[in-house]
Amino acid sequence: MSKNDLVHRGLARHRGRLARATVALALLAGAASCDQAPVPGSEDLGVNQSALSESRSKEGGGTRPAQPPIDPLSFPGRCEAIPPPKATEAPGPLPSVLIAQHPLHQPPSLEGHGRAAVESVRAFLAWAAGSFPAEREDGRRVITAARDNNEVARALASEIEDRMSLDPTSALLAASVLGELRSHTGARYLASLLKRRAPQDDQLIDGERVAAHSLAQLQAKAVDGLAYMRDDECDRAVLDAVGRHPSRVVRAEAVRAFLFNNPEHGQHILSRLIRPDERPLLQRVEHVLPTDRPGDFNKRLAAFLATNPQLVPPDPRRKLTCAPATPPPSNGTDAPPIE
Repeated sequence: MSKNDLVHRGLARHRGRLARATVALALLAGAASCDQAPVPGSEDLGVNQSALSESRSKEGGGTRPAQPPIDPLSFPGRCEAIPPPKATEAPGPLPSVLIAQHPLHQPPSLEGHGRAAVESVRAFLAWAAGSFPAEREDGRRVITAARDNNEVARALASEIEDRMSLDPTSALLAASVLGELRSHTGARYLASLLKRRAPQDDQLIDGERVAAHSLAQLQAKAVDGLAYMRDDECDRAVLDAVGRHPSRVVRAEAVRAFLFNNPEHGQHILSRLIRPDERPLLQRVEHVLPTDRPGDFNKRLAAFLATNPQLVPPDPRRKLTCAPATPPPSNGTDAPPIE
C-alpha cells in the first residue's frame, strides 16, 4: 500500500468520525428540532461513508453495513415530551363565518316562574355572552322588562352560586345582569355576597389566592349593582365597603361606583370615609365618558398623575447592570487555567 493510499484512508476515517460525532452531539444538545431539520455537518456523512467504503474495497476489506438514519422523534430528549396532536374532529367554522351567521337584535326574554324562569335566565346569559356591542340596548330593554319578576332575580342569584367556582367569568356575567335588573330581591342577595369572606384554606397559585381573587371580582360587581339601585339602604352597603372591606379591589370599585351614581355629593361623602392612603381614588379618571373626544383621556390622566406623582408607574425599560468579571485564581504557573 502506497503512502498516498494510507493518507487517503486516514483522512476518510477522520472525516467520517467527525461527522457522526457532530450528529450525536447535536441531538444530545437538543439542536435537532422535531420537524427533523438536517443537522449542520450531517450532509457530509453519506459522502464520507462512501469514501471510506471505497477505500476499504481497494484493500479487500469489504464494505461496512449501512447504518439506519437517526429519527430525532425517537431519540430520548425534549422531542418525546411533545407528542403529536391526536385530534380527529374536523375543524370548526372560522370566526368570521360565525359572526356573519349571528342573528342581530334578537335577545331571548327574561320571564316565567319556577323552572321556566331558570331556563329563560340561562338562555339570556348564553345570548349575552355572545352578543355584540351593537346589541347592548337590546339586552337592557329585556332586563328592564323583567325588573318586577322576583323569580328571575332568584334564578340569577342561583346561577351565580352555581358558576362561582366552576366558571367565574360566567358568574360575573350573571352578577352584571342581576345588578342591571335593579330588583330589591337581587339587591338583598348582592348585599349578602358583599359580606362574604374568602376561605382560609384558599389555594395559592403563582402567588395569588385563587378563591379570594374570584370572590373580590364578584363583590366588585355586587358593589356596582348596589350603587345603581340608588336607595339609602344600598348606599349604606356601598359606603361601608369603601372604608371597611378587606379587599382593595372592592374598596376601589365602591368609590368609583358611588361617585358615578352620585356625581353631585359623592366627593364630599366619600372624603369622610375613604382611607387616607386611598384618597387618590377620589380623582381617578374614567376611561370613557359620553362627552369624550380623542385625546381627552390622556389629558385627564396626565393631570391626575401630576397631582399624584407617587402613582406614576416605573419606567418599563429594564436597566441591566453587569458586575465586573472576577479574575480567576492563579494556578501557580504561567499557563492559562484549565477550564
